[in-house]
Amino acid sequence: MVNQHTLNRWKREGILRPSVTANKKWRCPVCGASREELRFVSDKTPEAVACFICDLPFSIPHTNKAPPFGCIPLPAVSDEWIKAWRLAFKDKPFKKACNAIGQRGFSLLLTTFKSAREALDFFNADKEEV
Repeated sequence: MVNQHTLNRWKREGILRPSVTANKKWRCPVCGASREELRFVSDKTPEAVACFICDLPFSIPHTNKAPPFGCIPLPAVSDEWIKAWRLAFKDKPFKKACNAIGQRGFSLLLTTFKSAREALDFFNADKEEV
């Protein structure tokens, strides 16, 4: 998380919050959250943001070349990882395990599975058994 000192410094440098710079019609591809749910992830890189609801990482431009408003946050992972996270996010036992361990879900998904294909196979097989 980013502390208030860093937020104030970025504001002086002209870096706005992702909830302001992102397109108004943008929605998270996993949970459908709006742009107001985007949060800074790292105090080193203002381009790194994540959805507060589902923890999916995104990249949003903050350079002078980017338009000031209406930017589309780009997922920082492949389409296969997004599909896997969509299945994992809806899986109640996986969410319960994430809460028990104390991690946000997407980081646990990345450490649990070696590839997105392996995660997709696991959650699709689990869904078919039920």
